[in-house]
Amino acid sequence: EVDRDRSSGATSIGPLDGQPIDTPYPVTLPYERQRQAARRVGTVYCYDYLTLFEEALQDMWATQQPNNTPPPTELLVAKELVLVPKKAKRGTSASNDEKKSHQLLTNGRVESTGVGAENWELAETTRDIGKNDIAMVAWHLTLRTPLHPNG
Repeated sequence: EVDRDRSSGATSIGPLDGQPIDTPYPVTLPYERQRQAARRVGTVYCYDYLTLFEEALQDMWATQQPNNTPPPTELLVAKELVLVPKKAKRGTSASNDEKKSHQLLTNGRVESTGVGAENWELAETTRDIGKNDIAMVAWHLTLRTPLHPNG
């Protein structure tokens, strides 16, 4: 049976959400190695910033609630962004550079080959923490604060 109790007020999804209640807890999380590497060099693992932002928002709502307005159920909405090749315009065929850039992306890695930035665009993606394969992460964040509760 799956444990779906949300009465605790927790809003974030953990690695065992949706799993049977007798699923063993992993010894280390899949991204724990990256988190430890960041700690060793005196910084924060990039995905942990989302948790820090959410905790700061919770503190803001706890201390600055205007007119005793309850906080929204989701204080932070994060959508990860990735680079994807731009689509060819309707009625035209893709240029050699666009074909080349698409090949590079489908091979699993984006490599610098002189293909210009004009051939790429940002797109939202859904993937697990730590599954990016380049040394850069970007998000589109919606932060719901007491001054701007709609984000």
